[in-house]
Amino acid sequence: PGQIVCVPKTTPTQCPPNTFPYTVQPGDSMWSIARRFGVSLDALIKANPQITNPSLIFPGQIVCVPNR
Repeated sequence: PGQIVCVPKTTPTQCPPNTFPYTVQPGDSMWSIARRFGVSLDALIKANPQITNPSLIFPGQIVCVPNR
């Protein structure tokens, strides 16, 4: 308890071409974001190589969503 742990940032400095940034909201998952924007989960994961565990995203985190 009380120990400080440094966690690397997983926010891209800029989203790649043909994508747009989306800020993760409480309750979001990669699946729900993909569904909301009408893209495949696989395409969303591929657009975000900085997210090493797609099952673990956090509110406030930026994900890059592929354009449809």
